[in-house]
Amino acid sequence: MLPIIIYAKTLLNPVIACADPEERKGNHLNSPWYESNEEPVIRHNSMRYNNNLNEVFNHRFIFANSTGDFPAGWQKYRGSRSAEFSWEEAENEGFSVKVRNRTAHQMASICQQRAFAVPVHEKQVWEIGAKIKVNLQLWATIKVHFISDASRILGSSLDFLLEPGSDYYSGIVSVPADVDYAYIELGTQQLGTLRIEDVVFKRVFPVGKYDIDAQGRININTVEVIKRIVDPVEIKGAVEVKGIANVHVLKKSIDFLEDLITEPVCKYAKVQDISQLSLYSFFVINQGQSDALIQVQISPDGINWLDDGPQIRVAPNNSQVLTANYFLRYIRLSCISASHKATNLKIYFQAQS
Repeated sequence: MLPIIIYAKTLLNPVIACADPEERKGNHLNSPWYESNEEPVIRHNSMRYNNNLNEVFNHRFIFANSTGDFPAGWQKYRGSRSAEFSWEEAENEGFSVKVRNRTAHQMASICQQRAFAVPVHEKQVWEIGAKIKVNLQLWATIKVHFISDASRILGSSLDFLLEPGSDYYSGIVSVPADVDYAYIELGTQQLGTLRIEDVVFKRVFPVGKYDIDAQGRININTVEVIKRIVDPVEIKGAVEVKGIANVHVLKKSIDFLEDLITEPVCKYAKVQDISQLSLYSFFVINQGQSDALIQVQISPDGINWLDDGPQIRVAPNNSQVLTANYFLRYIRLSCISASHKATNLKIYFQAQS
């Protein structure tokens, strides 16, 4: 927990990511546990996933804010007038945040305070997920807000159909260009109640046993690192080495751009072969006047196609980053107008081998 505490104090900032002025009243960043020298006692829930690399501060809602009425680092975001929010003990052990939405078609959600945003870098790939419990079938949204130092904000949303008896839902997001931090929002637009027990945001690429920077390049700085890459070489006698060696890993990059006009029937972007690619994503910009519905599809042979994840709605003058949750050799986008009106899409496909 100590690295997280240091990180929270370093990024401490009185600015909150809420748009609603009424919700700005809840700026409770100066929690008393910051100055404690004792290791916090954390209750462990039985989880079906590994969140050892989780970057979300207070992801199990253990710590209280300064007033003791809500978890530190989190805030009531949308629906302050139409929803009920409570922080309470979970059914088994630990704690949860309960969001009860009393109005259909209006979002009720919680999100991280901006002071606790997670540092990210373009071209990274992250797993976003949450442990959420419901009593009735309910649609919910997990949204990643990507922000830059200049406060430019982009968003990537994942929609899930929650089922009673299931609890962990996750997806994959790619980090767009020119952003520095990300923070998480969770909620629903339907009538019903969510019990959020855990939130996960962890990097899945680049990771590995070698020292890799945010762009996926291997850093070779010591003899110990080199020994992991090449077989040992026996050298007899004294050898004097001077100078600096720069080692670069060559990568093949793909940068494809396509313009597509949607219709009330499905149209498909160009099929991409991803069998030799280690990192890839689509970036869609809606340059038209009406909403478009975008769906990632995957195929083993380029003939039989399967939807991967939910349809994503992209409004005019908005953009969206999409990537696959599962691997098959071929990938494409299915695009359709959300209404009878056509709209213009600009579709980027960028990848590295």
